Amino acid sequence: MFNKKNLSTCVAALFISLGIYAQTSQTYTTTSGLFRTDVDNFMNVTAWEAVDFSQTEKNTLIFADLNSSSISFGYAKEFSSLYFGTYIGGALPRFTEASYATTDYQVNVIAYGFSESTTAIRTALDLGTYEFPSISTDSNYLNASLLFGLSNLGIKLGAAYTPSYIYAEKISLSSGETEAFYLKDAQEISPYLEAGLNLNNIILPYFGASFKKRKATTVVSNSSNSYATYSGANILSGYAGTKLNIDTDGSYMQSINVFADYDYYFYPTYTYESSTEIRNNSQAEQDAVFSISYRGEYAVNENLLLAFSPSLPVYFVYTKDSSQVETTLSTSPAIAFALKYTFIPETLCLNLGSTLKAGSLASYNLDQVFNTSSQASITVFGGTYSTDFHAGLCWNITKQLTIDTGFSFASTSSSTTSVWSGSMGAQVEVKF
Repeated sequence: MFNKKNLSTCVAALFISLGIYAQTSQTYTTTSGLFRTDVDNFMNVTAWEAVDFSQTEKNTLIFADLNSSSISFGYAKEFSSLYFGTYIGGALPRFTEASYATTDYQVNVIAYGFSESTTAIRTALDLGTYEFPSISTDSNYLNASLLFGLSNLGIKLGAAYTPSYIYAEKISLSSGETEAFYLKDAQEISPYLEAGLNLNNIILPYFGASFKKRKATTVVSNSSNSYATYSGANILSGYAGTKLNIDTDGSYMQSINVFADYDYYFYPTYTYESSTEIRNNSQAEQDAVFSISYRGEYAVNENLLLAFSPSLPVYFVYTKDSSQVETTLSTSPAIAFALKYTFIPETLCLNLGSTLKAGSLASYNLDQVFNTSSQASITVFGGTYSTDFHAGLCWNITKQLTIDTGFSFASTSSSTTSVWSGSMGAQVEVKF
């Protein structure tokens, strides 16, 4: 059976342009990415020159961020002709340990790093179906990077690491023996390189490349079947984009952002089942995304700023094995709004933001089974829709000390489900 691939990898590529390989401020988060601070700029290859050291003696910045799911630290210093920045951050350890008991047996689940609920795995053991779900680990990573700035050029080197582990067992209460168990240990490491230019703060091009090495071990054992699989993938990604600031007079500012990413799975997936190696040399996969967005900002008065940004990403996914080809083309537009109100000039401000994302405005899917059949389908207004809301306060206690806070909650809806989630965070920025 051909394994259909969703767009999650392709969507993740778009996040690179939004800072998945860098830190973001609470101001950036609570204004849906429409307003920035020095925390957003100091590790940005096209914006590091915008960091304000005018009120410092040693041209130094440090920051620390803690929110519901991650922690990060950063440091930057401007020398006479060289700029240096460094960053390290990652997800807080997320351990899940649970037990479910019946009159005959008990199911124990221990997990680290998995974003989905472990209930589905417990159910697979409990009911004896042993049909285990695919579990994503995209949101759990450890990231470290270095940035060097010279003249108007920025170069960044870094690496991200994603570990995850889950173990579930079904124990007979009468005998105390393990009747079945499920183990999955997955890892991904991704070094990357990015460079950018700031051309008179009008045109800001950037480009980058990354290499992802994935591997996973899965072991399943029960009364009727026991097996182990070892799988992996090598993914080479290249991306490029540019920001164009459009010169306007008066209180209105505008810019256009363009971004493109291409992922190629070379020798894409290999699987060892038990001691037998299974390879399919004709298997291939390619993902691509192109996105264009517009940002407008209007200064209502000295205290109130309004901003909005519509965006239109287009996703392409191509997969092929020895018997079938699948091609998917889709687009998922979004629009973001933000408000920034200053209560006390240069001291205290309120940030508000919201983003509306369409699940899939339109999607085209083509399945071709070699020498058998070909099936095409078009879906309009499908997929999952999401809305998020943010609020926060940014307090410049002094010109050298800033506290930035935020609270976010989001709703994800489809034709059958609706899920709400929330998070909060606080950030400290110090200059000296």
